[in-house]
Amino acid sequence: MPRTLPDSARIAETAYLIWLDEGRPEGRDLDHWLRAQEVLSAEKKPARKASSKKPAPKAAAKPRARKAATTPAT
Repeated sequence: MPRTLPDSARIAETAYLIWLDEGRPEGRDLDHWLRAQEVLSAEKKPARKASSKKPAPKAAAKPRARKAATTPAT
């Protein structure tokens, strides 16, 4: 499935926020732009759909064996 790129205004805003978070380094504008694209593209990915198969019902529990009643020794 092809990824849809977000519009350039959103990328620019996100890149700006990344630039601020990194302390405003110079010369890293392309890195920030590409990271912003990745971040925004990841947000747009649809969540995986759960399987339409229903899980099989659990088997009924087996009855537990009971201890035989013991009579006190005399």
